[in-house]
Amino acid sequence: MVFIWRGWGLLTIPLIGVVIFAGLFAALWVTETLQLPDWTKIFEFAAIFLVAGLLNWKLGRYLNRTGLPGARHDLFFIRMEYWSIPVFLAAAVLLASGLYSL
Repeated sequence: MVFIWRGWGLLTIPLIGVVIFAGLFAALWVTETLQLPDWTKIFEFAAIFLVAGLLNWKLGRYLNRTGLPGARHDLFFIRMEYWSIPVFLAAAVLLASGLYSL
């Protein structure tokens, strides 16, 4: 697969991926260690996706506002912070499915 990026835009993929992977691993470990009910996992997953999106949004906004004039940080011609929108939508879907299943 070919990646097209400008500036630090490629950082979007590992940032979101690492936060989600580490968060899901930690959430499953906490849920199993504390023996929480299974229905709490979906809300933990939604919170993790929200945190990943917020971190990417804040970093993208910071890089695109404080860079050199004309310097952009994007991935596939989309600014870094806008890649957080699908992550926010995934968090909303997880939250809605968790509330619906109660």
